[in-house]
Amino acid sequence: MDARQLISEIVACDANAPVETELQALEGWDSIMAVRLIIRLEGVLGRELDEDEIDGLRSIGDVETLLGECVAR
Repeated sequence: MDARQLISEIVACDANAPVETELQALEGWDSIMAVRLIIRLEGVLGRELDEDEIDGLRSIGDVETLLGECVAR
């Protein structure tokens, strides 16, 4: 799954936003959206995220990196 697609499922945002885009900068982003993203990521990855992984999710690129690392395993 692509990070932009996953994020756009949760928040109605531009699926073509640059990877540098901070999640907080997305229109409609709030703490509930952050929780929804974490739950969705855990479902896609099939495991719980640890605190460091959650804390590292600050941009679209961070989500892409996390998804990419898990695909590489």
